[in-house]
Amino acid sequence: MARKTKEGALKTKKKIIDSAKNIFYEKGFRDTTIDDIAKAIGLSRGAVYWHFKSKEEIFISIYDEFMSRLDSIVGETIGKKDATIVSIYEYMQKTIYMLVSDYSYRTTLDLLLFRTELTQKLQVLKQRDDLWVEDILNTIVHIVDTQIKKGDLKINLTSKELAVSIISMHRGLAFVYTMNNKVLPQENSYKTIIDIFFKNLCKLEDS
Repeated sequence: MARKTKEGALKTKKKIIDSAKNIFYEKGFRDTTIDDIAKAIGLSRGAVYWHFKSKEEIFISIYDEFMSRLDSIVGETIGKKDATIVSIYEYMQKTIYMLVSDYSYRTTLDLLLFRTELTQKLQVLKQRDDLWVEDILNTIVHIVDTQIKKGDLKINLTSKELAVSIISMHRGLAFVYTMNNKVLPQENSYKTIIDIFFKNLCKLEDS
């Protein structure tokens, strides 16, 4: 019985998050109330507050859920112990593919980036994102340094400059596409863009 109760609570919590995500996207964070979120899924206001203390806490959970999906790709690519420059390439391809192919993922990124003002209570998200980017940056620098020492990579930049270039290109492509998903001539244009970027910047040979 306890297990069923726990599973039920997790399902309800997920419904609240999904409901809030849609309403935040449509109405904006500021204009959305707990009542709006509760009514959308047939819950009482008290039932929502049983799971979350505030709408800010719900929003932070949306961010955490989004980052969990992104972190899973990090683990499959640049997070591996034997990660190489190819792993960085795979990380960029997989994350942009998810953005292009998954409407829910794209609208969530849109919500997080462009549709929500970071109030004082949401500043924690800026802090978390800064730390996440710093960690990704250090991970890429480590991979690049290792490849250079092995003689597998030749670049005209420092490893830190290359890492910043990679992150800037990756985030820039994601942000522009999120703002206007018609910006790319074709749905798979991102593949060519990333291919050319890596071959020019890192002097990679065709496989």
